[in-house]
Order: sequence, then structure tokens, then C-alpha cells
Amino acid sequence: MLAGTAQEQSGEDHRGDASCGAEYVHTSETIPGAEASTADVNDIAELHDEKHQPDVKNGGQIGMPLPAFTEEAYEGLARGDVEVPVGMSKAWYEAVEPPRQKHFAQLLSYFKTLDH
Repeated sequence: MLAGTAQEQSGEDHRGDASCGAEYVHTSETIPGAEASTADVNDIAELHDEKHQPDVKNGGQIGMPLPAFTEEAYEGLARGDVEVPVGMSKAWYEAVEPPRQKHFAQLLSYFKTLDH
């Protein structure tokens, strides 16, 4: 079985459309980097602290502040982006995702040429 997004499997771009009959439903994928879940690094609600991740030191300093993460994610969603990389995930996304999608589309085209 081939892996990939529904778009890649069909060879067509149906991202964000209503081709399944759910005309008011749009899907988006938020691709988060690490975010600091509290403004105060000593707050017990921090997800990346030693209490929740004992192997992580100074975990409250990981990632972007939650308000900045929320604003950046909202901007992508408000634009109608189907894929919304946020924070440090942007560099990974831009380096990996377009070539991966291109190569998958080429592979799919090749398989379509084979006689079954």
C-alpha cells in the first residue's frame, strides 16, 4: 500500500475542497514546532518541564511563546492555508515537504503507467 496524503494518492489536488459532500467542512493541518506552554518558566503547567519530561532541563525555554505560536497559526488558518507550519517547523516543512510531494507524484505517475 502506498503512503501519502489523499491528494498524493489520487494524483489530484483536493486539499481544502468539499469533494466528499461535506460542503461546509474544510480541513487544515497545523504543523507545530515546540512552543512554551506558559509565560512563566516556573509555572507548574509547563509541558516541557522536568516534572513531565525528566530528561529535559530548562524545558520552559524550549520553543516559541504560546501567544506568538497562536498568532502565527491563526494567520495561516485565516489565509485559508491547508498546511500551516508554525515556528521552527517552517524550515523543516519548506526543505522537506515540497520535494517529498513532487517525488511522490512522480512515483504515482509511474505506477499509473504500469499494466495491471
